[in-house]
Amino acid sequence: MRIAILAAESSKHTQRWCAELANEDIDVRLITAHPIPKEPRVLTRGETLMIKLGFLLNAGRVRRQIEKLKPDIVHAFYASGYGWWGARSGYHPFILSVWGSDITVTAKDSSIARKMTRYNLDKSDVICSTSNYLKSEILELYPHVEEKIEVIPFGIDTHKFWASSKPDKTEEKFVIGTARGLEHVYGLDILIRAFSKLQKRIPDSILKIAGDGSLRKELESLANSLGVVDAVEFLGYVAQDNMPAFLNSLDAFVMPSREESFGVASLEAMACRVPVIASRVGGNKEILGDGMCGVMFESEDVDGLVDGLVSFAENDSLRKQLGLAGRKRVVDNYDIMATTQMMLDLYGRVTGVTNRQSTPEL
Repeated sequence: MRIAILAAESSKHTQRWCAELANEDIDVRLITAHPIPKEPRVLTRGETLMIKLGFLLNAGRVRRQIEKLKPDIVHAFYASGYGWWGARSGYHPFILSVWGSDITVTAKDSSIARKMTRYNLDKSDVICSTSNYLKSEILELYPHVEEKIEVIPFGIDTHKFWASSKPDKTEEKFVIGTARGLEHVYGLDILIRAFSKLQKRIPDSILKIAGDGSLRKELESLANSLGVVDAVEFLGYVAQDNMPAFLNSLDAFVMPSREESFGVASLEAMACRVPVIASRVGGNKEILGDGMCGVMFESEDVDGLVDGLVSFAENDSLRKQLGLAGRKRVVDNYDIMATTQMMLDLYGRVTGVTNRQSTPEL
């Protein structure tokens, strides 16, 4: 089976899907406007077409490339730009995966983007949503597409993300952290304000922030103004290969998002048995079972976040209990072998061609 994927190669989600599908003997051909700079190609087979002049101007070029490839399926990841390429190709079957901000931000904030997204969704044969929450957001704007939607979440490699044995601490520090883009929507300012209050109750605490973004200087200034800059580590971009080690260095993982359509970062922490505290928004509620395998606080509630972190700091058994529950939830619902099989099953239904099934290791 040959799949033409239209997606940002620079996205870790694209890299995961392409690699997993290639491992299942899918002939993956990636067409991208966002290649990985100075990095080995993610694909084990296939080819990459670099398009640099914009989505609108290059729709015809992409269509000709797809016609040359003659794939069994065209699959676009992201409802706007890459969805436009898929819709304008006129090729079928056409699957469109919606990832989050393409609906919850772009389509909601711009009438032009909303109309373009509707066109792309209407041209698709199947719409994939990463979560039930995101499905509800799609239906709020486009209720007529309900019968097309399949919920297929991002998967986690539970062999790569797991709880390594931690060396004995030389100092008794309570280490919390997050791995997010440094942007307003992810609420890192809320986390830093909460951390400044946490330090007054748990003085030996450290905050590690993995990620980069447009608000880095602003967040560093905030930490400085609150007097906690020496206890806050801004680590910048952390590569996926190093993420399990980062997560295993934490006693608790924090998701203070103002909006969250899914929450892969939380799942990666949960897979490592790191207990999670998250704002009660969108996909966070779905991933944590609305608090069954993590602690939740109301969005923007700095004191609620502080109280949750203190409960973690003062209760080792709670951290262990939620860590084990989180790991089980990931293994049961979000293991990458299972989510890849869900995608393979979908491909089989739309083409009538069935790929071999994966057999998870016990």
